Parts: sequence; structure tokens; C-alpha cells
Amino acid sequence: MSAADTLVYDVMVIGGGPGGSTVANYLVRAGKKVLILERDTFPRFHIGESLLPYNRQIFEELGLLERIEQGGFMVKKGAQIGLWNGKKRGRIIFEEGCFTKEKSAFQVERSRFDKILLDRVKELGGEVREGTEVTGCETRRDSVSVSVKSGEEFCGRYLVDASGMVNFTGNRERMKKNYPGLRKIAVFTHYEGVEELQGHEAGDIQIFRHPKAWFWVIPLGEGRSSVGIVFDRELPKTSGLTPKEIFHDILNRSPALVSRLKGASEAMPLQTMVDFSYANKRLVSERLIRVGDSAGFLDPIFSSGVYLAMVMGKDAAGALLDAMKRGGPALSSGMRSYEKRTLRNMKIYRELIVGFYRPSFFELLIHPEAQFFRLPCALNAIFAGRLDRAWALRWRVKAFQILSRIQRIFPIVPRTGLREN
Repeated sequence: MSAADTLVYDVMVIGGGPGGSTVANYLVRAGKKVLILERDTFPRFHIGESLLPYNRQIFEELGLLERIEQGGFMVKKGAQIGLWNGKKRGRIIFEEGCFTKEKSAFQVERSRFDKILLDRVKELGGEVREGTEVTGCETRRDSVSVSVKSGEEFCGRYLVDASGMVNFTGNRERMKKNYPGLRKIAVFTHYEGVEELQGHEAGDIQIFRHPKAWFWVIPLGEGRSSVGIVFDRELPKTSGLTPKEIFHDILNRSPALVSRLKGASEAMPLQTMVDFSYANKRLVSERLIRVGDSAGFLDPIFSSGVYLAMVMGKDAAGALLDAMKRGGPALSSGMRSYEKRTLRNMKIYRELIVGFYRPSFFELLIHPEAQFFRLPCALNAIFAGRLDRAWALRWRVKAFQILSRIQRIFPIVPRTGLREN
């Protein structure tokens, strides 16, 4: 059977997570025939529960904002960053950001949240096949075909790889590259019976810095929280402990967490990820666009993963719609522009993530009262998800980075005792 005989879909999407669901939602709304091939059956567990305020704009465009607001998810008004011993803590409050339009976000249980996004594709008329694992793909002159584990084959005009950290096409094409300075291990689980923050701080994500690691507590409601720890890949070798033993050892020695988790219990077995910070060398090729973690994943520190995946999904849909409008070239200028914008957006967060691991940067971050010229407001906007690279933000972020270098030599704010690498 020829490609022309089997050409059924405008776009096929590998993966139904936030990136894949978002690109499919925009394409189906534009009248395109879309197929999502998802390996798992939803709902399913996934890490990455903390969203950014600027997610709200995409929810509204997809007609999902009201559904998310009424979904029983925790409202996230800010983020707390402090020391593991509880001696110093700073708080980023989104509504106080003078450059931040969106003032709150959500803490979501991904099993429910991802299903809401995927179900929206079905409601709009998109085809979704869950429990369908992709095993191969082939690009031809005017089409692309995908084969699945059951033996079936599907054909369409374009393919979106939203397969997450499976990185299906990136690994096949040997595109993956790790960030040398971000070779980390993450260990995480959900706890039940966690003491919840009260008042205006209810819903805050808490991030604690330890001399050898950092850890998060993300409230999900009804005493359930996501708790995780991130540390250097070499720590198991130098400490003689397994990653799971390191998780418990550091948490048990951290007063800031002991008080929160007193009486709480693990709701599921510990899970581990290794060397999760990477990017693919190319995000587009003939009839292919990579979105979400299939483009790259940075680090969970600033909760940018889901937001960037949905931004990529929206942008990729726009690039594909433009390509189809122009007659369906294999690789359009809009697809190349998508790659450029996505790499730029990832770079914005990567530079801040690298900074976070420097004690001098962290020391300034938890002492916002020591900063001038509304520098905290610029960081607030980036942490909220503003990516338009306005000059008012760019020079302030650069000034903050310069101050962090000065802090390394001459203390503008008190030292924390963390070791400077």
C-alpha cells in the first residue's frame, strides 16, 4: 500500500502528556485531523506537580481554565526558598511582582491534571489511542509513518514527538546531550499526613537547600504532598549510601523538613531518576517537531517543566499550521523558528538553574531585601513564566547575576555556609 493510500492524519503525536495534549488541542481546534499515540493508560502517576502562573493563559485559550479552577487543585500563590536548618527563608509572592501579569498558579496531581488535558483532545474530536507503544517511524518525501507494538502502522503529514524522557526520536537519531554541570540524581515520592501551611502561604511550594542537595515539598491537598530531593550524581559513590538511603538520611537531618513530615508516611515507593538534565541537538527535522521533555529537560528546581512543555506545544502547533497552509513542506521556516524560540526559552531557565547551584546566587535569592532597582521583580516574572525577554527584565536578571559574582568575593548579604563549587 502506498503512502498516498494510507495518508490519514494531518499530524500524529507520540505521547499524551502536557506537551502532546497541548499541541493536539490547538491543531484539532484549527480543524486538523490528529492522532495521539500514548504508551500508558490514563490516569497514571507522573512527577512534576507544580505549575507556573503563566500556564493560566494557555488554559484559557484551550477552554480549560474554569475546569482547572474547579478541579480541586491547590492554588499556588508563591514559592518559599530557604536553608535546610530553617535559619533563613525567602518567599517569592507572585502578586507582588511588578512585571508579573499572572498572580497565581496551581499545584496539581498529575494523574488527574494530565487526564483533563488529554480528555479535552477527545472532546474536540481528536483521536487518542492509549496503551499504544510506538516502536518505529519512517520519514518519506511527502509523509511520515509510525508503527506500534501491536503491528499497526499509521501515516500522516507530520509527526510530533512528545514522548517525554523516553525521547523516542532523539535517542534514535542520537541527538541527546547531557548538561555537564547538571549531572544529578532525583529521588521522590508522595507523603500522606503532611502538616499543611496556613493562610496566604497555603499552597506554596517549599524549596530547601542543603550543603549536599536541595529538596522540595509540594502540597497537593488533604495532607498529601510531593517530596523529592536532588543531589550530585557522584554523592552515592563518595558517601557509600544508595540514592534512597541518601534521601532518608538528609531528610532526617533537616529540621525544616522533620517538622513538616512529623507523623507523615510515604504513600508510594520511592522513585529515582538519574542524569535527567539534557537537551536534543536539534528540535526539528523533516516532518518532525519535538516538544516537552522530548526537546529537553532542565531541572525541577523552578517548576518550569510542564509550563515549557505547554508553551512548546502551542508554538509547535502554530508552526505546523503555518507549514500546512504553505503547502506542507517537509521542513518550513516556521519550524526552524520554533526551534530557535524554544532553545532561547530553555536557556533563560538554564542560566537561572545553574545560578541556583552557586551558593552566592542562592544567598542573594533568599535575601530579596538586599537587592535594588526592582531586581526581585524581574526574577519573580521569570519564575512566574514570563518569557518575552523585555529589556526591563533582561538587564535586571543580568544585574542580579553580576551581584551574585560580587557576593562570591565580597559578601553583600550574610553567608549561608554552603560550599562554593
